[in-house]
Amino acid sequence: MPYDQTVANINEVIDALQSANPDVTMIIEQLAPGRSDLMTPELTTYFSRLQQEALVIASEKTTQTSRVMAVDMFTGFKDSFLADEVHYNEQGASFIAQRYYNVLEGVLKR
Repeated sequence: MPYDQTVANINEVIDALQSANPDVTMIIEQLAPGRSDLMTPELTTYFSRLQQEALVIASEKTTQTSRVMAVDMFTGFKDSFLADEVHYNEQGASFIAQRYYNVLEGVLKR
């Protein structure tokens, strides 16, 4: 999917959720990459741009009543966390779950 369309889709989903519930809290991922031997320079650039864009989107879409937070799934992510080219194995699922837990722990204690 073209990069601009991906960003537009993310923004549209956030807008729809905030329209339906102006007090919604959302978490968006700064995506983990696929297996390193499959990450072409083009894919790497695409992922890097989206990782940064997630921070921009989170900042721009956060309102006084609706938080949008980005969660970093790429820092520390390893090929050994993958069962195949893109799907997590048990270790990868634990890594991802811990990242979400760290964010949700702060959200749910409010």
